[in-house]
Amino acid sequence: MYHHEYEIASTQVNASRQLRLTSLLQILQDVAIDGAEYVGVGTSVTYPMGLLWVISRMKIEVTRMPSFQEKIDVYTYPGKTLGCFYPRHFVVYDMKGNVLIRASSIWALIHRDSRQIEPHNQFPFLTGEFHEGELPRGEKLAAQSDAPTLEERKIRYSDVDLNGHLNNTKYVEMVEDLIPGEEHAKRTLKSVTLNYERELHEHDVILLKGQTGMLTEITGFRDGLPAFEAKIEYI
Repeated sequence: MYHHEYEIASTQVNASRQLRLTSLLQILQDVAIDGAEYVGVGTSVTYPMGLLWVISRMKIEVTRMPSFQEKIDVYTYPGKTLGCFYPRHFVVYDMKGNVLIRASSIWALIHRDSRQIEPHNQFPFLTGEFHEGELPRGEKLAAQSDAPTLEERKIRYSDVDLNGHLNNTKYVEMVEDLIPGEEHAKRTLKSVTLNYERELHEHDVILLKGQTGMLTEITGFRDGLPAFEAKIEYI
């Protein structure tokens, strides 16, 4: 069990002074990286093997988003390995011990050069150190193939991370940007499900298709094939 305390900074919140969804994903990503190091499977181990950690799915359930200058404690622990896929769970608490957010994610290892998923279980000892048990995994989302195109986006240099592809937080940033700020101010985030289907790289052009509203469902297409799906529910 690994945990890290954070104080929500001004750069992490929206105009309503609540933590942005993209900022939450950045926090979870950083805690996941540190948590992997904690159990001996971090990038210091995988990178020399020619392997990179990539996220496949994410599911987030929100009771309350933290606000500006609020302190939170983010816990993470591995779930039971699913073949060549590695679940990782998160629980976010406030300083009174109340659960604010629960999230589950599924990660895989890809080869640094071929970009193909490593098909063998590299870390069979990851049987899970369960604190609150296995959290619900994100479901498979249907691609919004027949939905209208809402926007075309080109991947820029600043979108790319240390793995040389579009960072997982940037997918959600593109989805949130489809919704005007005044509409965001009227909504409260309830849940998020994300499917990451294939890598996106600098200069790639994607089409964002779907619908926005209290239930927002978006698929990003590259060369006619789904690159990611996002389902965001508000109340």
